[in-house]
Amino acid sequence: MTYQNIIDGRKEFVAYSLQPYISAIEDRLSMNDITNSSNEIRFAVDDTFLRVDAMERLNIIEKMLTLDLIDVNQARQMEQLTPLGDTSATNV
Repeated sequence: MTYQNIIDGRKEFVAYSLQPYISAIEDRLSMNDITNSSNEIRFAVDDTFLRVDAMERLNIIEKMLTLDLIDVNQARQMEQLTPLGDTSATNV
């Protein structure tokens, strides 16, 4: 047995166990007889299940801000927050 962190374990579980089922369901639900031809159904597995913990995400964002790789609004967008000064969007 080798060392494996939680995120790596989840990625492996999705890749080897769930992905065939996810692909089949996405393909079927995206067919024209169920949805419009312009619609495509996809599971958001990466956004929730494979997401790293909040503290690690904030550390990464802080370093990116310090290095001027992103601005505050881009950082807020990464955390799915409304950009500053944008009153038209609402958080869900």
